[in-house]
Amino acid sequence: MQNLFTSKTIAIGLEPELVGVSPNSMNAFNSGSNKIKGLNYKSDPSVGTECDLPVLADCQFTRDYMTSVYNQITSQGGRVNVKCSTHVHLSTMPIKQGLSNEEFSRRSVEMRNSNRNYLENNNLVSELFDTSTNSRLPLDVVKDVLYRVSKHIDFFHSCVAKSRRDDGGYCSANNRPNGYWCRKPASITQILSASPTLVALERVQNHTNSSRKYSAVNLQHYNTKRTIEFRSHQGTLESNKIFTWINFLQNMVNHSLQTRFKAHTVQEQLTSPSYIGRSSNTVKSRLWSFCRIAGGRSDQEIMQHCNINNAPSVRRPISEIRAEEQYEPFIVTHNQQEYGIRYGTSDAYSNNGYEVLTSANINRPSNDIAFISDNNERGSSSLIAGLDNQTLADLNERIRQLS
Repeated sequence: MQNLFTSKTIAIGLEPELVGVSPNSMNAFNSGSNKIKGLNYKSDPSVGTECDLPVLADCQFTRDYMTSVYNQITSQGGRVNVKCSTHVHLSTMPIKQGLSNEEFSRRSVEMRNSNRNYLENNNLVSELFDTSTNSRLPLDVVKDVLYRVSKHIDFFHSCVAKSRRDDGGYCSANNRPNGYWCRKPASITQILSASPTLVALERVQNHTNSSRKYSAVNLQHYNTKRTIEFRSHQGTLESNKIFTWINFLQNMVNHSLQTRFKAHTVQEQLTSPSYIGRSSNTVKSRLWSFCRIAGGRSDQEIMQHCNINNAPSVRRPISEIRAEEQYEPFIVTHNQQEYGIRYGTSDAYSNNGYEVLTSANINRPSNDIAFISDNNERGSSSLIAGLDNQTLADLNERIRQLS
């Protein structure tokens, strides 16, 4: 399951809030030549208006899309104030293998443009995501994210506006305590003591007895929308700001999964294909099929069968085949002694050989992961561990502006 996620391929759901213009006015404007596909506006009880957007994946198409949304809002007098926020949902389902981030986002936008409730259709969801239960982000990892946020809560708070920091202060403009809508997690002791179940983790996602929804890290959508919601970011209509925050969150989650847990391995017996590629008539495919016999074939035999002129021209396609992960485990190299040629009597190294195994036992990582107990082996708990240099620089600049 770890191989299904990367920092950049965790899908995102954005909920930007705004003031200054009603949902009805924005929806009326968002039509005809002004229409942005997949976008609607809806009422929000806390501020007035909220964008209702398709699920997206970070890529230039998505950034341009969000810039268009923000430009549309500002063109109609929309703005943000201290009461606004931008909630970010990170999907616990991996993007379907074979889909690039741009393909995912474009397909999602078109789906939502045709059907606003497309995420309630399991067939449509399965066109975007790997929906198998075993592929979902485990609650053990979610628990670790909660632990890391709690342990480094001062740094986490430094990345957001002061009114969004659950630090005991008071925001007079909101007439609420700071961070009222995004309460920090419980103590690290309480989190470590919690079992990795949704019921137990929902108890520690918030250090108060107030509504669990109002948590910086909200797990209430884990089984419904199949997301983790991060509620701390202030309102913004600037793409660079929100994508710095998104990339910070994506990396934080992925770092827990990839470096603080280890997958158990399982052994599988796989059967090699009778030929490779799209045709059985290519040189590589003929070589593969010819060598798929007990003991394999010598270079001399391969050269004669496949009309190859010399030994280096045999090794070249073998190396290219080995470079493909699905074929590499089946290829065995034999030396000349195995073909009865004494050491020192080889003819330009053309008496070695290759065998393609009909079956091979392969150790593969399973979907069952375990927390790494060794402190020296386990990845850092730091919230910026593994973050790319550009995002780190942008994040540090935001921290400076917000200080």
